[in-house]
Amino acid sequence: MAGSPKWKVYTPEGKYEAACKHAETAAVVVSFLGRGAKVTLDHGRVVWREGTDGIAFSSYDVAAETMHRNAGLI
Repeated sequence: MAGSPKWKVYTPEGKYEAACKHAETAAVVVSFLGRGAKVTLDHGRVVWREGTDGIAFSSYDVAAETMHRNAGLI
């Protein structure tokens, strides 16, 4: 059985919004939520802050790569 998605997305107000299987999907969601939204790895380590680490909309692939790097997965 598959586990729950590991990328968790929070609104700028800190409310849990979404869980994503892929970092690229989390990048799309966080870009929609705007500045201050964040992505964590399994409700733990923050791996992306929209507007601080970059603007995910400018490149979902770069945002996803940054999330993986910040999570220690690459």
